[in-house]
Amino acid sequence: MPVVTWLSPGEGVQSPVRFKTRLRAWWEGYDLSVLKRLIESGELTAADPELSEALLDLGDEPLDNNGKPLWSAERVAVAEQIWGQDFLSPGGIEHTTYLVKPFGINPSMSILDLNAGLGGVARTIARDYKAWVTGLEPSPLLAKMGEERSIKEKLSKQAPVMHYDPDNIKLDKRYDGIFAKEAFFTFGNKEKLFDEIAAHIKENGQFLFTDYCIEEPAALPKLDGWMQKEPVTPVLWGVGQIIKALKARKFDVRVQEDITPLQRQLILGSLGSFLHHLDAHKLNAPTKLAVLDEVELWARRMAAFDQGLKVYRFFSIRR
Repeated sequence: MPVVTWLSPGEGVQSPVRFKTRLRAWWEGYDLSVLKRLIESGELTAADPELSEALLDLGDEPLDNNGKPLWSAERVAVAEQIWGQDFLSPGGIEHTTYLVKPFGINPSMSILDLNAGLGGVARTIARDYKAWVTGLEPSPLLAKMGEERSIKEKLSKQAPVMHYDPDNIKLDKRYDGIFAKEAFFTFGNKEKLFDEIAAHIKENGQFLFTDYCIEEPAALPKLDGWMQKEPVTPVLWGVGQIIKALKARKFDVRVQEDITPLQRQLILGSLGSFLHHLDAHKLNAPTKLAVLDEVELWARRMAAFDQGLKVYRFFSIRR
């Protein structure tokens, strides 16, 4: 009898159908309303299609650890559907507003976003606070798309988005505030990065970022399997190591907050809503693969939370 390898024993009969199984069933074209009957009757046959993602001309877009472009049009479309227009990670406009609230942003301030993505944070700040925001983005593709969106919204001067190399960052002006959302954990040369930030933030300027990190060194070996499967191999620092680096550069650390529970909540809520979206839409093969890759990426990260991975919010003032 043919076997569907992505079903766990008893799933759909003795136990509930998992989120990942529901997603795979949608991909394979199964109707979940009859899945239980097919399993019980033995009518279900194997379904393991060999689909390959179409190669796209992405120019200088870096490759991930699997040899694929880190970002593609399909992945961007999927990520936006999960997290909201202009956003590629957990939390949309409301979460962004919560994160930058300590800045006390006003129209006279200049802000730098070091993980601009599609420019969602930069344009939100520019629209809501009338401040001037520069968005820097490591992905050439995302930087290009982000700048095009800023131009379309007539915010190219107030919220430009540009590409940069985080390992060779060179800033050309000083800012009132510098912001980054879950970016530094993939950067190899954090010491140089923090040096550049410290040198280009005004006196009493504010530095706020969220990032993946660990609380205890003992957690690192447990996360080895997760790190090997990440698109870009993480370079995880401990909370204490981050605080030490900030203080060494005359930053007065005001907040070091574990926001892992909030991150988990944001991920679960958005993925749940996304599943309902899939029920009503048919997608092409490359997009289906992008869906599976993106969902599995965040499922692995949530599993890593149980192994000691943390998400922290740091807020400091340059003295």
